[in-house]
Amino acid sequence: MRHDELEMIAVGCRAELRSMGVELRVSQNFEEIRGEFAQLDKDLGPAGDPASLLLTRANSFWIFATKDGLPILGFAVRMDDLVDEDAQAFLIRSLHVIFGVHVTRTAFSIFAGRHWGKAAYFGDLKANIRNGLATDGGKIIRLAFAYAHYRAFTDFGSDIHYCFLRAKDRAKGASYGFLEGEPFDWETDRSIYQDGNPEWIMQTRRERLPSLLADAAKLLPQWEGFAVDKKQRLGVVDNSARRSK
Repeated sequence: MRHDELEMIAVGCRAELRSMGVELRVSQNFEEIRGEFAQLDKDLGPAGDPASLLLTRANSFWIFATKDGLPILGFAVRMDDLVDEDAQAFLIRSLHVIFGVHVTRTAFSIFAGRHWGKAAYFGDLKANIRNGLATDGGKIIRLAFAYAHYRAFTDFGSDIHYCFLRAKDRAKGASYGFLEGEPFDWETDRSIYQDGNPEWIMQTRRERLPSLLADAAKLLPQWEGFAVDKKQRLGVVDNSARRSK
């Protein structure tokens, strides 16, 4: 899939949200972001809080969505350039820096020897169902995350995106645009979340972006026309009618 096609789908995701009454913003306002999340009746978590981490406009942004003027959704995206640092070492170090926990046991060293390069973390998802996310919430989340993945891969030149999920939420990983999952490999001296540690690290690599956006495109009203037009441009012949004879 060409870059202009990826861009067309990403723009289409945002336009479809607007047609649903949802305005999607990419924010890099470090001074006001805590107040924006407070409108969701939520606190901004440590992974996306500019008061906790030295975030910059070169490595972070927040997605913030409103419906009919009311805040319904927000989350943070932060990119870390690991260069040649081992992903296993980075994840252990980041758990301490961001969440203040110490790893007490590593089970299988799943991420040892992996070099992620530029890794973008998606976290601090906050939602307010009362303000309108209950209606078409699944579609809104899929479109918002698809757009965010596109922006992160494009703006940051990231190589991989990842997030932490509880086992009960693993099925939501695809809705968040994460196409692969592996076990969270560590025990810690205290829980990262109030209800325990994540059980999964969900990931999407840059080469999977076309698959991610192709799936999101199915939610767009112009998808059928786009698919037909692409077949014509690629010279794909539809033999279904011939086979039915």
